[in-house]
Amino acid sequence: MCALNSTPTKQHSSRLVDAHIHVWSTDPFKYPFGPHDGMSSPVKGATVEEFSAASSAAETSEVILIQPRVYGYDHGYLYDAGRSLKGNARVVPTLNVVRSRATEDLRRFASDPLTAAFRVIALGDADADWLSWATAQQTWEAASQLSLPVAFLIEAHNLPQVKNIVADHPDLTVVIDHMARCSPGLQRDFAPHLYDLAEHPNVYIKLSAVDRLSEGEFPFKDMWSLIAGLYREYGPSRLLWGSDWPYLRQSVAYEQSFVPIREALPAASERDFDMIFAGTATSLFRLYSAELKEK
Repeated sequence: MCALNSTPTKQHSSRLVDAHIHVWSTDPFKYPFGPHDGMSSPVKGATVEEFSAASSAAETSEVILIQPRVYGYDHGYLYDAGRSLKGNARVVPTLNVVRSRATEDLRRFASDPLTAAFRVIALGDADADWLSWATAQQTWEAASQLSLPVAFLIEAHNLPQVKNIVADHPDLTVVIDHMARCSPGLQRDFAPHLYDLAEHPNVYIKLSAVDRLSEGEFPFKDMWSLIAGLYREYGPSRLLWGSDWPYLRQSVAYEQSFVPIREALPAASERDFDMIFAGTATSLFRLYSAELKEK
């Protein structure tokens, strides 16, 4: 059994809430892999215990566990891992929104108090027109009624599809994971689409996977202008940080993962950083600790 740190990190006057980590078991018999999207089964572990050790220097207090694609739609380990953290975590399962029983699946997820949101994946070069199919539309409506946010892992070119969803379902809370994978080479064409979504108050942006999107070395300066633009358009109360552990360990130590955010926003106040690194996620995902309110 592992527990995260409850002491505030020295670099932040508030808690540090990691809004995006993945974990998977090293027991393929109890939790068999079933990757989709062409992913391979992992060869290296990424257990809750390993995350706790990796994040100890940063003193992370709470986490949002995101269903890893290596498990497909089998959420057994996700929920077991969330329960093992005893109040310091909530989970985000992945939903197939074009499945005929998608709304039933959604209500089942929503009935579990561990569920913070649900995730929809639309990767690849093709246009994700299926996001507007009838079953998907029913899912967006059900999520609105359940007050359950949807997190989109999408390519930047599919942002117009998300904008249509948001316009048609104004009560739906939307989180854009990994800044819509808007890498430096895509920012000129697609960053304006991210900025345009800011006119909808229920849209949030996750400042995550900065190291993987960057084409440079730490501290990933080629991502700073996008981060600054998102801060300008959304404000700190609609931005949230996620480390994207364990993938970031390929390039940086865990405690370095929030450095690019700070470096990109030299004029931001500590209050703003409190929101980005804890307060927004606490409010959005209804974490169990006291919420941080932006004055």
